[in-house]
Amino acid sequence: MSERITVGTSLIEPIYSQTDPSQPIDLGSVPIQFEHKGTTRHSTAKVTIKFVPHDRLEFVCPLEGESPMFGLRFLPDIGSDVELTLTERGITFDAFYTAVGGDYGGIVFQPARSAVVVTAPSNAISTATFHLFNFPDFFGPENYILMTGSPPLQGMKGCGRVVLKADGWNITVAATEQTDRLTKALKAQGGYVLTHMGRIAREDGPTFSSEQLEDLLSCLQYFFSFALGRWAGVALPIGFDADGNRVYEQWGMARTADGAWDGSQQFPAAQNSR
Repeated sequence: MSERITVGTSLIEPIYSQTDPSQPIDLGSVPIQFEHKGTTRHSTAKVTIKFVPHDRLEFVCPLEGESPMFGLRFLPDIGSDVELTLTERGITFDAFYTAVGGDYGGIVFQPARSAVVVTAPSNAISTATFHLFNFPDFFGPENYILMTGSPPLQGMKGCGRVVLKADGWNITVAATEQTDRLTKALKAQGGYVLTHMGRIAREDGPTFSSEQLEDLLSCLQYFFSFALGRWAGVALPIGFDADGNRVYEQWGMARTADGAWDGSQQFPAAQNSR
């Protein structure tokens, strides 16, 4: 049995989060470049993961400052392919036009595939953090204790944690202080919500490559999906070097089953209570 850990904040702090199921996730803004009818255009795109009416990763370039007729030039291209370049990151990927104007107020691009790696290849990853969509609120011998409130009214609650070790990898999956509330909301509303966090490192401390990380993330996706009997959403991984700089980042959403998971039929012995 692992030593019980006691902390004042979530064991693995979320980098991205949601307050309710299917709330859009803002990934920030990035300078982009694309070609339209022989003209290279530069813009700054707001990047968002949306879930209604379906999940997708969107890049929205605003039309502010453009003439009223500017957006009309793109209407015939809806559904057409385009190459998007993240100019500051040196990354290019295939995308297509999905909308112009309307509620978006801009030109909307969607990558041809999700998820999209938005950093150059790296061999200097020291640790990696990933997010989990729609993971069940589990409990076991490796739980950690989260202190809540402030003295003299301080309390505590148990949060799920599991440590997986294989082939020199050390992988921790842990609940956050919001997991209990979010999994209950997911059960009531359905949709998609980030419920747990994960951390990856080598047991003996050496760095690893983005290719190794992607292979491991793929294995985790299939392992968790097999264990749950449904697609598990291993998403939004970020790799850090020894100095804490981001050297790997992937945007988008891996294949994930909609709604809450109920293992009562598949794994009746695995049901836990507080």
